[in-house]
Amino acid sequence: MKKNYIKSNIFCVDVPIIDFSNKETFIEHQTNVYETQLKKLNLSSRLATMKDRQQIMELRNERFTVPNSYTTHWFYHLFNYGSCILIENKKNELVGYKFEATYMDEFKTSFTAGTAVKATYSHLGLGKLLIGYSHLIAMKKGAKVNRGVIDIVNYPSVYNFINHFGGVFIDFESDFKNYGARLIYQIPLDSQTPNARKIDFEKIKIFISNHQPQKDFYILKCNDVKQLKHFYQNTNFRIIALLPKQFMDLTEEHYLLVPF
Repeated sequence: MKKNYIKSNIFCVDVPIIDFSNKETFIEHQTNVYETQLKKLNLSSRLATMKDRQQIMELRNERFTVPNSYTTHWFYHLFNYGSCILIENKKNELVGYKFEATYMDEFKTSFTAGTAVKATYSHLGLGKLLIGYSHLIAMKKGAKVNRGVIDIVNYPSVYNFINHFGGVFIDFESDFKNYGARLIYQIPLDSQTPNARKIDFEKIKIFISNHQPQKDFYILKCNDVKQLKHFYQNTNFRIIALLPKQFMDLTEEHYLLVPF
């Protein structure tokens, strides 16, 4: 399996190039960006400890219906050998969290282990901020890629990881540990200019108009498990973008696949 899936800039937004002299400079710059954003919302961030288990569990159960798998041992491992970044309001109430585990493979892969934002704080960009912040923590530990598992129709999360942060769905499981169909994404962690791998829908329209369907690209319904299984088992086409209903008058959300 390829270890490095980089999305071509022919699908991504054009952004001003920021010349970061090294990884540490990039991390410092982005940390300041996120902290400034939180300050404007009267929020703050910190790393979780075992004392935060109960409120994390309460928010997790509030936001998800799938069976809970958060054990005390799991919390201990994540807090001490991975990370869990918390967002709190002025009353020290938990607003959101994101877990991240780092594995000691060749790429020190960062693995997303869970993200949640309180419903009353939705649509403030906190999901993206948590993802970006956890990437910085992982980079400090030497991680070069971030991976995670997403429900094929969890469109808000798919949009964040694939359309915003530049991920590619590198694998597909039709029944992931009895939870149903899941996609596995991979995001490169480097000092790339922020948003440089964010999807540009106008560029995608141009690409589609200038290329041949069923040869250069495929557009599939997001819930088409049979087709997704076929492409990931038998071809080199991989998902690079979630196309919303508004894109070229689609009747429902679709995925765009291109060859790697």
